[in-house]
Order: sequence, then C-alpha cells, then structure tokens
Amino acid sequence: MLNNLGWGELLMLGLLGLLIFGPDQLPKIAADVGRMIRQLRRFAADASEDLRSELGPEFRDVDLASLNPRKFIEKHVLGDDDDEDLPPKPRASTRLQPGSDAAPNGEGRAVEAPAVEVPAVEVPSVESPAVDAAVPVPYDVDAT
Repeated sequence: MLNNLGWGELLMLGLLGLLIFGPDQLPKIAADVGRMIRQLRRFAADASEDLRSELGPEFRDVDLASLNPRKFIEKHVLGDDDDEDLPPKPRASTRLQPGSDAAPNGEGRAVEAPAVEVPAVEVPSVESPAVDAAVPVPYDVDAT
C-alpha cells in the first residue's frame, strides 16, 4: 500500500503529523490507523473467502486477484500486446504453391487469388414532391 513512499516522504508525514496532532495524540492516532488497516485487510480476506465458498467447487481455482480493476487495466490496456485473446488475422490474398521463389525457403510460388465479381444493384430513383412557394413550411417552436 505504501510502496511508492520513500524514507523522506515518511519522515515528512511523521513531522507533519507531530505538528498537527501533537506528541501526546500522535501514538494514539497511529494505533487507530494501524487497527483500521488490519480490519480492512481482514474484511477483504473474509469477503474473498465468502465469494469462493458461494461460487462452489467449480470456481475454486479462479484467481480473484485477476478480477481487480487495477490488474485488469495493467494487463489489457497498459500491458504488452498479447495476441492470445485475439482471433487470428486474415491471410493475404495470395497463396504459395510448391516450386516458387517467393517463399523464404523456396518451396512455393505466389498465385493471385481469383477475383470475385460483385453484381451491380440498381437503386430506384425517388422523386421529391412538388413544392408550392405560396404554402408556408410547417414550423414547430417546441421541436427546436
């Protein structure tokens, strides 16, 4: 929890706590903070154990730490590009056949994939109705 704090930061926090709370209150407050941290850790351990027992034996090997949002972001957003979860990429439109110089080992030759023709589709024309200049265009005040 305090992995990012060095000795300088801890000393500064101690001096700041000494100035704010005084020498007589500081040990009592430090004990209360330590007790609260222990209770929060115990609560988290009990909650994870309750979750494991409620899920049943099928999910006994599920790593609950991997469900932590911070771990999820580190793995999927900030982590390396792991292509394990992605579907395989489509191959190029050329295929290699035996006897080609295009392959790095000289075992295949590049052949163009057959062209696929797409039939043309006619789009029916839509004519707009005639507009009379004398008729005012409807206008809704509430809609704008």
